[in-house]
Amino acid sequence: MKNNTRSKLFAVLAAAILTLTSFTTAHAQSSVPLGDLLDGGQLVSGDKLFTNWTFDASGNVDTPLTAADINVIPIIDINGNFGFRLQSGFFAGAGQFADYLITYRVTVTDPSKQIIDAHLVFNGVGVNGGNTNVVETLTGTGGFITQMIVFHNGGLNFDLADDAQFPGTPKSFLDVSKDIFLAGGQEGFAVISLIDQTFSQTGRTDGVPEPSTLALFGVGAGTIGFLAWRRKNRAAAE
Repeated sequence: MKNNTRSKLFAVLAAAILTLTSFTTAHAQSSVPLGDLLDGGQLVSGDKLFTNWTFDASGNVDTPLTAADINVIPIIDINGNFGFRLQSGFFAGAGQFADYLITYRVTVTDPSKQIIDAHLVFNGVGVNGGNTNVVETLTGTGGFITQMIVFHNGGLNFDLADDAQFPGTPKSFLDVSKDIFLAGGQEGFAVISLIDQTFSQTGRTDGVPEPSTLALFGVGAGTIGFLAWRRKNRAAAE
């Protein structure tokens, strides 16, 4: 049973990784382990500075991830916005759950490019009752600003991309809390390999397809990969 679950995991992961590369273009800067950013570490992505990193993990998975297991990669999304990608093997099997909380502050390095909205995309997949979600809370000088949620609970119950425009004036900084949750259900599993976070700024003039549109393609590609795996194994058993 364990080998069967691992095979499903690898099939879904392969399709998901290929899919999300269409959402964003990785920045030239190399990845940094999240563990290196704790205790005062900084990450620069274009005109954005990311500081004040924290990490906390809870759950009952066999091998919970540590901060050293999560790569942070500067990226530019399809709209030309700067941000970063979290890359790792977030996973929960049958009867398991995992909850990872990552917080940080994003600050503009160019005062003429204030933050006006945020974008969240992931490739989470829940299979046979498994579910995944990322809940992101953004706060500023006046407290709570907005919240974004992406999720996949199996079948057609999903939303892989979310965008949030801020009320009021543009922001020079934001404090972000990212809650990453996976539950395998009674017989399934849940997996996430990539979570992308970018921020729009004043002065942007380009126009391209929205991330939510491309996210629909992502689920399709992930489903095709999983069904291909099932057909292959059925044929081998006959």
